[in-house]
Amino acid sequence: MPEQPCVITHIAGNHVIQLEIRDAAHKPQWIDVAATIDYARTWTFTEPGWRRLALGVARDHPYLWSARRLIVLPTTAAEEPAQVDVDEDILLVFAEDNGWLIVCETSVRLFEGLTEVSRLELGDVVVHARREHDTLRVLDASARLVDVIIANDKLVSTPAT
Repeated sequence: MPEQPCVITHIAGNHVIQLEIRDAAHKPQWIDVAATIDYARTWTFTEPGWRRLALGVARDHPYLWSARRLIVLPTTAAEEPAQVDVDEDILLVFAEDNGWLIVCETSVRLFEGLTEVSRLELGDVVVHARREHDTLRVLDASARLVDVIIANDKLVSTPAT
């Protein structure tokens, strides 16, 4: 018997988003994902499958990310999703006023819209990261805690206090 697809329903503002993992047979190489907005329109994506999909909401816009891609879903059937591809694994994505702060395996990247404007290479693999107001606190595999801020559209790091 074939495996049943996994369906996740998520609310973003007044919008209903359904994500369906349609084909995980080729995992970890790739998985097929369908995203439906307000039961009106569905988009299908083939995503790297070695990391779990994750969801976020920014200004009532749902977004998801896979191992190598951020997908910003539209909130009307007339629009198309926007995508950002990166060359290393994505761990977390935080929405900024005009773009995205993407925490990757060994770097942090700042995007204005869909364009990368700053990149900060870290000394080791990121174990976890979290936001505290305007500061991104990053813990790496060497147990080093680093604070990352945005200053004049650039990422700047300082040892955490």
